[in-house]
Amino acid sequence: MLALHGGAPVRAHRTWPRWPQFDNRTAAELLAALHSSRWSVTWYSPRGGKSRERLFAEAFARYNGAAHGVSVDHGSSALVIALEALGIGPGDEVIVPAMTWVAPATAVLRWARARCSPTSTPTPAA
Repeated sequence: MLALHGGAPVRAHRTWPRWPQFDNRTAAELLAALHSSRWSVTWYSPRGGKSRERLFAEAFARYNGAAHGVSVDHGSSALVIALEALGIGPGDEVIVPAMTWVAPATAVLRWARARCSPTSTPTPAA
């Protein structure tokens, strides 16, 4: 039974973890970004060099054993980039789940202007 309905609370004797969790290294990186005068990949920087965004993407790619990495602002942008990388475009059909967040369908409409077919029928593996 849920605590809401009279059951025992799960965290009765424990406090919730603090968020965000950080240490002195994290604070130093945050200050370095703040003082860098460079806010994105395309933003001009009088000091030159790569943006912290680009440095993060490269480090994350190395960590995952990938040749390249691209950091984006949210999952919807990642879906658009995936569609572009796959060469999906106008006239293509993209099947998306019917019961999901709106992002898969809107990414298709935003990037490819392709036909978007929601389906709730599982497709058997070939």
